[in-house]
Amino acid sequence: MKIKITRKDGLSIIGRKKSLTFTISSDLEQLSKASEKSFCMNEVDSNEWSISYINDEMENNNEIIEFIFSIKDWNKTLNEVKAIYWKNDVIEDEFEFIATID
Repeated sequence: MKIKITRKDGLSIIGRKKSLTFTISSDLEQLSKASEKSFCMNEVDSNEWSISYINDEMENNNEIIEFIFSIKDWNKTLNEVKAIYWKNDVIEDEFEFIATID
């Protein structure tokens, strides 16, 4: 399924991009091969999991955006927790986001 992410406040996520889209299996366990170029799936802890986004420019600047989702009853959900913008392994910004099935 295709997931579209936007900021709740309507601002750009990165640069001029107002949204990011990735494709993931219906059980939320595997990204499509095309999505793996810019996105990475992470296990945060027993209550949360995340999808990280990084492009070439961000990689050169040691930046990453992590979109955190909740886990309920040992199953991954698309319930949004928060997004974190990391730079040099330090949190630069946090914001709320919306994930919709596109």
